[in-house]
Amino acid sequence: MATKPRSLSPWIHHWEHPLAEIPSLVHFNEAQAHPGLRLPPHTHSSFELCYIVDGRARWQNTDGGFDLGPGDLYLTLPDEEHDGVADQHDPHHNFAIGFDLRVAAARLGDPGLAAQEACSVDAILPRQRVIKGGHSTQRIWTALKQELQDMPAPGAAERGLAIAMVQALLVELAVAVTRLSISASRTTIPHQPKAEDLQAVRTRLAGTLEEPPTLSEMASWVGLSPGHFAVLFKRTFGCTPHEYLTELRIEAAAARLRSHPEQAITAIAFDFGFCSSQYFSEVFRRLKGVSPSQWRAQR
Repeated sequence: MATKPRSLSPWIHHWEHPLAEIPSLVHFNEAQAHPGLRLPPHTHSSFELCYIVDGRARWQNTDGGFDLGPGDLYLTLPDEEHDGVADQHDPHHNFAIGFDLRVAAARLGDPGLAAQEACSVDAILPRQRVIKGGHSTQRIWTALKQELQDMPAPGAAERGLAIAMVQALLVELAVAVTRLSISASRTTIPHQPKAEDLQAVRTRLAGTLEEPPTLSEMASWVGLSPGHFAVLFKRTFGCTPHEYLTELRIEAAAARLRSHPEQAITAIAFDFGFCSSQYFSEVFRRLKGVSPSQWRAQR
């Protein structure tokens, strides 16, 4: 039997602080992105867990860029700036939840369970940003959405049971993701590259500014997982691979702005791998203190 093609028309179901009884649940949503949708840089007060049901996207955080596909789980830290772009031909359908596992477990009234859930957070973050095998959690995401849609009004006799079910599903999701994370770490035996190997990566990056590599590609140069590579790179050089590569690209773009005054700023932004002139200007101003046009005028 042929598989029915999924609809790519954009839509979203979103809940912000949906339950007064569970303040740890900050937000929950399910969405279908439109092709090429770009989320601007933003942060969340809690950490966020996303699950890619179908489609593809490239999302970025302080550890670099991550190419995501069906079944991937993606983690973002509290107050961490991140952004992303949906695939132009196969935009993603995803669930996302912002919540604090420690608070969620403590609300169940079991200090021992709260301590276990605190360990669950520490086991996942920040070692892994992308965890494979998320399709096994889809039932939990769907159940959470259904509970929120059908939540009885405050004061209704059935509301207490519904709240208990949401709390149980949050803990079940935490346990499932932690198990996937631990399983992935056991199947990967990282080696420790030499300092000169990491320095060679930095040297190689200088030649990739017009087509910036992904974190996975950089990690493959030294035979490491993306997460392990990002940790070692920051420990060695004091910045993440993404931060270092961004600084190189901005420095090269700054030189181009002055050496080629006839070239449009948008063209320079695209030449150095930025997805839009607006995003290029935001990053440029953050690192240089002035806009690209002001920088060019100062020459």
